[in-house]
Amino acid sequence: MKFKSAELDTFAKIITIGIFVLFVGIIIFGHQNFYLNSVLFLVIFVSGMFSPISYSIDKEFISVYFLFFKKKIPRKDIVEIKTLESKEVKFSIRTFGIGGFFGYIGFFYNSKFGNMRWFATNRNYFILISTNNRKKIVISPKLKDKFVSFFNET
Repeated sequence: MKFKSAELDTFAKIITIGIFVLFVGIIIFGHQNFYLNSVLFLVIFVSGMFSPISYSIDKEFISVYFLFFKKKIPRKDIVEIKTLESKEVKFSIRTFGIGGFFGYIGFFYNSKFGNMRWFATNRNYFILISTNNRKKIVISPKLKDKFVSFFNET
């Protein structure tokens, strides 16, 4: 089953629009520096490329879809899947990644859950996937309760 909605939360929308407008403004009205413009364009493109578009569950995998590729999490490796409240990960620290520009993507640390890999777009719909090799992955499909119950039923 495919869960198409991976919508940005309000904070991520504001950050994304603000940075996008700033970068495009610099590119258009800046000093016309080729290298700076290339770097700014590359930041926009790569950040957008790694933003989750949708999620799916099938018999073998949970998949996270991006613009040009997908990340597969084998079901056989999943030990636990559960919904999280945003307050449970409120004080997570981004160790390497993006914290609002096109979503929340990368590596984060939290005192309760330890190191985590986030493929999320909305802080209101967190799901934590724990694997047998002690990895923790956070995703954010809009219908988080339906996602977890569908995973448990299949």
